[in-house]
Amino acid sequence: MAGCFLIGLLAATWLGWSVLAGLAFVVGCVLAAWYAAPSGLLTVVVTPPLLFLGAVVLVNALTGSGGLLFSVVLSSVVTLADVAPWLAAGMILTLVIALFRGLPRCIRDLYRELRSSRGARGRGRNRRDGYFARLARSRRSS
Repeated sequence: MAGCFLIGLLAATWLGWSVLAGLAFVVGCVLAAWYAAPSGLLTVVVTPPLLFLGAVVLVNALTGSGGLLFSVVLSSVVTLADVAPWLAAGMILTLVIALFRGLPRCIRDLYRELRSSRGARGRGRNRRDGYFARLARSRRSS
């Protein structure tokens, strides 16, 4: 996702087409939701806006002129305002794809793990059988 966002934002800045930044966001989100392991879908649904914001700030810091802080802040706000409809479309598509690929199970596992760890804290033990445990196991096996 981050690579797609960065390339799209750099191309949009150099060519002056803000549509490229929005398209890069949508493409990055869709590809990440489509190809992510089912155990990582919750992460894929939550991180795109944060990654995109980081990429926007980085690109504006690299390509900005004048006072660096003012230029980065102003350019970042303008870029985010320009691509707001694309951000909404990308997040909706990501959610739809993730829902069909097993996001509800990830949410149930996370809820169960949070509930069990809250109860286990009082008894002095820690259960690792939920979303985060599956995510850690899938990362170790890759």
